[in-house]
Amino acid sequence: MRAVLAHCGAKVSVAATARAALEALDQGRFDVLISDMAILEDDGYNLIRKVMARAERDGRIPALALTAYARIEDRAAAISYSSTRLGRSNRSNWGRPSQPGLAGRGAGHGLMRKTGLRLLGDVPWGRHVAFFYETKEDLVEMCVPFLKAGLESNEVCVWVMAPPLTEKHAWAALGDAVPALDRYRADRRIEILRSQTWYVTGDSPDLQKVARGWEAKLADALGRGYEGLRVAASAPQLEEKHWADFFDYEARLNRYLSDKAMLVLCVYSLAAPRAADVPRTHPSTIRKRGGEWEVH
Repeated sequence: MRAVLAHCGAKVSVAATARAALEALDQGRFDVLISDMAILEDDGYNLIRKVMARAERDGRIPALALTAYARIEDRAAAISYSSTRLGRSNRSNWGRPSQPGLAGRGAGHGLMRKTGLRLLGDVPWGRHVAFFYETKEDLVEMCVPFLKAGLESNEVCVWVMAPPLTEKHAWAALGDAVPALDRYRADRRIEILRSQTWYVTGDSPDLQKVARGWEAKLADALGRGYEGLRVAASAPQLEEKHWADFFDYEARLNRYLSDKAMLVLCVYSLAAPRAADVPRTHPSTIRKRGGEWEVH
């Protein structure tokens, strides 16, 4: 979107979150606001609602919320919102109907990415897959080729890891598989983060921080000219009372990814608490049965 607008002569400022967009509007004058409907810590409708509430103070600005996620219920929500807020004469909603087998593909239709995993093959942007592991070797077997394929496909990669892997072991496994790893690290094409640090602040999951983090990393990757963002992320250790919020975050991630240049491989221990609930929030899951990997 940024490239298309710039090609047409527009001067474009990019904000990774709704909060950043509001701060930018406070600091400068803009002719139009374009927002994705799916923002992890908010949504495009709420952002436009906040902008409209400030119209008397700041003046009106034409605003557009758009997405590739165009199910019937999304269209109904858009029409209901715009009718209530804008009046019939001032609102429009266009959507490309979802086709069987394409729901949730968003930005990915027609843009296939190599996963590096024989089980998955090539997939569109926006794919959100859960992977169950039992051993450290399982983690290396799935995550390393997945990230290697991203590096070879001009993507920025993030590995959010947790025990039984250590950061030293993770870098060593990548180094064995990726001869140019040092160059990729120098170019900030790949980083390794600790799951507990990334997802948790204090004693609780900080999922708004995580949402802002993914938004910022995707914006940075695209802003530096790369194809998109690829993530392999291990779930953190959580108390039972926090799992409902974490699965709600995973469900929202599906909607967010629908039109984003991102691939996400979520990693869960087969023995993790609430492991049986993981398939509810992931369109696909990978696990080993009888020594063989299967996709469900």
